[in-house]
Amino acid sequence: MRTLKILLVKPPSVSDVFSPPLGLGYVAAGIRGHEVRIVDGVKDRLTPVRYARLLEEFAPDVVGL
Repeated sequence: MRTLKILLVKPPSVSDVFSPPLGLGYVAAGIRGHEVRIVDGVKDRLTPVRYARLLEEFAPDVVGL
């Protein structure tokens, strides 16, 4: 079985407050045998340019929002 690169993203929102993306953490904890990265759009100040750069650098097989 091939190892997948999985990117889980909490997109930034105007109404969002700074809190850890616990739901994505629970999803990541349930994924075994694959490379998982979580990005918090609020904490990381995710812009469209930074998001595009992240996609290029990490090159995920699957993206979850």
